[in-house]
Amino acid sequence: MLNQTFSTLTGYLLNSLNASNSITYIPRRKKAMQRFYESAKLTEIYVKYRGLYPKTASDYVIKYVVNNKKNYDVSKKLERMVEVGCGSGQATNLFAPYFKEVIATDRSPNMIKIANQQNAIFSHVTYAESSAEAMPVENASVDLLLSAECAHFFDLTKFFPEAKRILKPDGSLALLCYYFPTVQPAGSAKEPYVSQHQAILEEALSESTYNKNHYDQLKSHYQDIYEQIPSNQKSRFKLEMQKTYSMAEYMGMLKTIDAFQSKEFDQVAKFAERLKKAWRLNEGINHEEINLELFFVFGIIMAQNLSPKNT
Repeated sequence: MLNQTFSTLTGYLLNSLNASNSITYIPRRKKAMQRFYESAKLTEIYVKYRGLYPKTASDYVIKYVVNNKKNYDVSKKLERMVEVGCGSGQATNLFAPYFKEVIATDRSPNMIKIANQQNAIFSHVTYAESSAEAMPVENASVDLLLSAECAHFFDLTKFFPEAKRILKPDGSLALLCYYFPTVQPAGSAKEPYVSQHQAILEEALSESTYNKNHYDQLKSHYQDIYEQIPSNQKSRFKLEMQKTYSMAEYMGMLKTIDAFQSKEFDQVAKFAERLKKAWRLNEGINHEEINLELFFVFGIIMAQNLSPKNT
């Protein structure tokens, strides 16, 4: 068994793609894709605060897709991309310029509604309600099958054969994910602020009801999912990104996360109060006036030549 080094990409380091691995797929019994993020109120918040993916992520993915096509004319657009779990369309918008046709699907009617409303640029993008396990797409017709921050919801025993069915022989699968960022006040040293934020985050999660397995998957950047992909031609990398948010924007992002959606109390407001107290900030200060530095680590998984069956 060959082990691929889990490399860190910072900037436009898009060369030397080694996609040779051989890892046995381990079947898991799972329920059908779970349904989250569907309320109208949540989808409106989601489209405002979840535009996180850097252009370097799409650059890397497309470089991989093109490099695995023989005699491909790089001056031309790729034919078709399908995205599953598209949400309100942030990742769709990032990848759409590279393709002649994009089909972006989600199981949430509200997400599809919001995605259509925000799509004022790309006439070649179609949003449709669909599951990841049964996509309304022809056999062997897709250059890139994309899932961004969503694969942990899938029934992988059904998703991988469906991915094999719709991908062209030289098509690629891309799975993107990220976990909570490390956070500190803008312009400050990392410590003690990063550790204090992490402690408050863990305390908040301990008070929440959520699927711990999903969060473990994200924290590991899909290590378990990567090992289950039925292919001997796959790679995984990390991409780092720093963003400056106001505390109001960061709290908005937390409101889009299922672990912070308690019906009993406002978990995000409680989180903000704890954070300001730990950082010795004036409790009355407007959240718009507090600037934060957020450091994200994105996981990128690429695969080709999926096996037709889960073996």
